[in-house]
Amino acid sequence: MTSIALEMVLPGIVGLWIDRQLGSVMVFLILGVVFGMTAGMIHLVQFARRISEKERQAEKDANE
Repeated sequence: MTSIALEMVLPGIVGLWIDRQLGSVMVFLILGVVFGMTAGMIHLVQFARRISEKERQAEKDANE
């Protein structure tokens, strides 16, 4: 879970740093936030699916 949180936040921080270095107006910050949130959500859904599959398998094994 920590890696997913970092994955969501870190690109925005890097984007902010790039914007400050280039003197641009939040272009890279916005791109970083969008990229980070998209990547984080994809991995969060994958994580939830794995947990759900493990629970279904454990329930199936318990019923046998």
